Amino acid sequence: MKKVLIVALATVAVVLAGCQTDNRSDYEKMGWKVGIQSYTFTKFSLFEAIDAASDLGLKYVEATTWQRIEPDKKDAFNPWWMSAETKQKIKDKCAEKGVEIVSFYCRPSKEDIEKESEQVEKIFQFCQEMNLILTTDPIRVKSGFGSMEFYDNLCQKYGVTMVLTNHPKSHGSPYWNADDVLEDCAGRSKYIGASVDVGHFMRDGTDPYEAVRKYTDAGRMYHFHFRDVDSEGKDVALGDGAAHIKEMLAYMYEKKATPILVFEYERDQEEPLKYIVPSLGFLNREATELLKK
Repeated sequence: MKKVLIVALATVAVVLAGCQTDNRSDYEKMGWKVGIQSYTFTKFSLFEAIDAASDLGLKYVEATTWQRIEPDKKDAFNPWWMSAETKQKIKDKCAEKGVEIVSFYCRPSKEDIEKESEQVEKIFQFCQEMNLILTTDPIRVKSGFGSMEFYDNLCQKYGVTMVLTNHPKSHGSPYWNADDVLEDCAGRSKYIGASVDVGHFMRDGTDPYEAVRKYTDAGRMYHFHFRDVDSEGKDVALGDGAAHIKEMLAYMYEKKATPILVFEYERDQEEPLKYIVPSLGFLNREATELLKK
């Protein structure tokens, strides 16, 4: 498996050149933070995702709870028991590669909510310490512990932004419906925002472009798990699917939305760069064209 990743990284420069990605900074001029969701590297490690981001000229990575941090080691990215030494090792790795872990996915457990556990607040303390946005989809509670008011208070207490992402309806996701995300963002502080997982919306029959429009118009379009999806519901490179990616990008640019866009691919995870490299080429070309308008 390591050999697959090494070979893939070795060919990145050649493939990028073929994608005509000379204007690599154009999306940065638009205020978009582009990176990799480390779940794409779930068969590898967080450090290998950081290496890949650096080799692609990307500056951002989103971590995933429970993913192993280094190749061939058991330590996992965990907000509750990560040692100070491990935290520093992660910071050193990022500094070496010029990459920032900008966010991480973590879902507070149903048990911790029901028990009003201090474990929930520890997630926010960890985010403050590591300077992370929290990407999450907690169970929906109307009031009290675990409610959106409760989370907003923690966000303000620790200066942590929290974005609500969608997972499939069939998995019992509390935020598979974009209107529910908007309802829970409404009236909240600037620290509460929306995340679009293009693939999960598409497979649930939701038009992600319409979700992007709604979130952008509400001023809550903060974050993406970015990919395209074909008519069969399979992950494909940007521009090869049916998700209206061009329209999304154009609308956000028009409205001056500046989200984080982390590529997340769950297909062919033995080859984690298979869809990211052409997707980055597509994104660069679209950003260049939008800046000309």
